[in-house]
Amino acid sequence: MFPSEVTPSFLKTLNVRYMETTINKVQLTGMVGQDPLITPLENGKIVAQFSMGTSETYKKSNGEKITETDYHSIEAWGKVALYIDRHIGQGDEITVEGKIKQRTYQSNGEKHCSYQIVISKIIRLENSKS
Repeated sequence: MFPSEVTPSFLKTLNVRYMETTINKVQLTGMVGQDPLITPLENGKIVAQFSMGTSETYKKSNGEKITETDYHSIEAWGKVALYIDRHIGQGDEITVEGKIKQRTYQSNGEKHCSYQIVISKIIRLENSKS
């Protein structure tokens, strides 16, 4: 029988360890919004950038079907960027894995921030268009 309140001492008796680190990991499956922009840099590195849409569909209480789409800014480097250059295009369905990166910048004296998904893995799914 479990106690009504799970306490650290109770968890210790179960040999449960607390997570001592944080994790920044994201996995998305969706559609490539436009052909990726591939940029070779002066230092010899290559970066790929594109948008990706993910959709969620649900029904309202009146039965009306609603689809909401979120768009994500995707960035890839090195071998992943080369793969994207050769195999990924607008309309492809993909799964990506990476981390969320916040970037801050100044514009007209105001501080702004943007978020990108910096990916380390990509899979092109079978029902892709290209």
